[in-house]
Amino acid sequence: AVQCVYDKLKAKKKWFESDYSIVAAMVIVQNENDESNYDALVEKTAQWMEAMKKQHPWLTGTDDIGFAALLAASGLDTDAAMTDMEKSYQILKDSKKFGSANGIQSLSHALYLELGNIDIKCQRVIDLYEGLKEKKKRLFIVLSA
Repeated sequence: AVQCVYDKLKAKKKWFESDYSIVAAMVIVQNENDESNYDALVEKTAQWMEAMKKQHPWLTGTDDIGFAALLAASGLDTDAAMTDMEKSYQILKDSKKFGSANGIQSLSHALYLELGNIDIKCQRVIDLYEGLKEKKKRLFIVLSA
């Protein structure tokens, strides 16, 4: 089933011709039991990627395909999600705690999948980062300044 979805992804868009599409295919298969819905999730994954690329054309790349598939499988509204993810991206970026814009974008995608207030979620990440920094531990190499 994963190979079938992977082939569907590659046939859908040029930028799905990536090793990251294997992750997306696995996400789709694990989140959808009905094979007849694979095409719809592939389409929704492509829509999420397009929305991400529209918002951050220089940051969005093949490494975001897995998040696009997770977001597609979630059934969440794309427009509302993009607004909230951009808000969390700006909060985290403005905190000047994290050095990688691409890492911040990935983190904003992951945070959106967790239910709750965006401001609170972002503050928790910032607090975690500061707490780990005090103990001379790294949160994540990509996010470290």
